[in-house]
Amino acid sequence: MNPAALTLREACGLGHERQVIAVKSAAPGFRDEKSGREFQAQASRENPALAFVQLELHAEEELRLVPHESTCGVAEPVAISGAVISNGRWAAEVFLGEWKADGSADAPTPIRRVRVKEGAWRGNFFLDTRHAFQRVRGTVVESGPLRIVVLYEARGGADHFYMARLTFDAATDFIAIEENFDGESGDQIVWDFAGADLPERIHLLDSTAGFTSQELHYFFDRRLARLACWNQYSQLHDFSDGYALRFSGSEDVLGLVTLRGGDWDGNSHNFLEAWTRRWFPNDPGSRRLVPPEAKADAAPSPERIAARPANKC
Repeated sequence: MNPAALTLREACGLGHERQVIAVKSAAPGFRDEKSGREFQAQASRENPALAFVQLELHAEEELRLVPHESTCGVAEPVAISGAVISNGRWAAEVFLGEWKADGSADAPTPIRRVRVKEGAWRGNFFLDTRHAFQRVRGTVVESGPLRIVVLYEARGGADHFYMARLTFDAATDFIAIEENFDGESGDQIVWDFAGADLPERIHLLDSTAGFTSQELHYFFDRRLARLACWNQYSQLHDFSDGYALRFSGSEDVLGLVTLRGGDWDGNSHNFLEAWTRRWFPNDPGSRRLVPPEAKADAAPSPERIAARPANKC
């Protein structure tokens, strides 16, 4: 037996898809003593005592990994080109560099837009705060074919900040975002889907065996779902463990799921909500600063209120 081996044992009878994990080792790669399978590793830049390795575990399987100069490749590696990070399943444009307010533009956001595979770029991220941020920085803190990590920091006054740690892994269907912030009442980080990106259906993870779906309409403001820190009430009322959006004429699905809801800490009124909202033309503040009934309208018909313009939704 090799005392330097890392032992990984699946004891729950469940299969685990290929994923990137962190291990306490500085080895350039690993080999399983039993099967001879090789696994490439990526040394951590932030913590030299850690390495990232990509593997999968079958039900009841045990791996004994010993340090080994692996020559195998990485399945669906993650790569960065300019400000675009991708792994073949998705791509995201992030903010990198430094920005200071000069009154000519709004603060850049951690993710600017995303796409599924080689599909259309979707979404428009913006920071909806009472007082604007003054300084923003985006930094790559981990880089390699297995994992890229971007640290985003936005700061306003002495105690006004928003930070996001974005983890992009090889061969995954999701981007992990860990947030930390101290804002004012009502401050929001908004992901806006409008125009050609206006969703036509939402899927909700709920108390059913899988999920439920519903068609979307935009005749009035409506909250569809709310993600919060996990507890025994997470699926009551409009709470959900996750939700996803579908778009007209496309197979793209984009959604949000709480990966570690039990770690949620802080204000009990922090949520990840899904809304359908109407805006007055060229007036994004009307998204939530105008009473919903002032924007509501019936379906297109002879009764439509002519004085109300065609709102953005």
